[in-house]
Amino acid sequence: MTRRLGLLALAALLLAPAARAGSALAVLPPDPFGSFRGVVHDAAGRAIGENRVENLRRADGTVYLRSEARVTGEPGNLLEAELEPIPGSERLRPLWQRTRMPLAGGEGEVELHVDHRMGRARCLRAGEPPLEVALPADERVANVPMNLAVRDLAASRAESVRFQLVLCEGWRQIVDVEVRAEPPPAAGAVQLRFRFDLGSRALSALFRPFLPDIRVWVRPDPPYEWVAHRLPLYRGGPVIAIVREGVDPAPFLPR
Repeated sequence: MTRRLGLLALAALLLAPAARAGSALAVLPPDPFGSFRGVVHDAAGRAIGENRVENLRRADGTVYLRSEARVTGEPGNLLEAELEPIPGSERLRPLWQRTRMPLAGGEGEVELHVDHRMGRARCLRAGEPPLEVALPADERVANVPMNLAVRDLAASRAESVRFQLVLCEGWRQIVDVEVRAEPPPAAGAVQLRFRFDLGSRALSALFRPFLPDIRVWVRPDPPYEWVAHRLPLYRGGPVIAIVREGVDPAPFLPR
């Protein structure tokens, strides 16, 4: 009996999904840690909701990120992630990420769960089977820590930054993104624009008019704090601007 139990335990171990080395994404930590608030604006500049952000360092050294953006009277966008220190480096890599976002037309919500140690992502939508996505061995998925991933641009440590996004809708689940600083700066902030790489220049150029125009603004001086985002509220939804509380939203509004 003991021998049989030992063989069963060994079989379970061999059949269990193998943990991997983890994400190849390496981002600078939040600076400063803490919480702050943003205001959601429509194209006319009206305040239509709020964004609450938390960046916490835990006692074990891991970092927890949470951001919830909500338009008044509508379901909110929730982003969460846990990151760990990279040994011998000041940088962090993600352990897991989770997002929850509403779908166009009030058709419910879609959740994304990314487990970097297992190399898997899962999309969940009510009434549909889960969509399983295998992450490449050198994945740099940054659905949640995008603001941290682009800080090297503000600090002029790089001409461009590349990472990946997992998409729960569309014909391609993992998309490469390149981010570059673009002039002119708005209200003293550095403008960072996202470009989606669909695998070829021709294909990327062909679909560019149909892809979301995502822009981020950060302060040009240390600690390169986030100032604003401009992005669709959800896929196919209206473009909004999320602006740090106390900052004039006019330069960052959709045009």
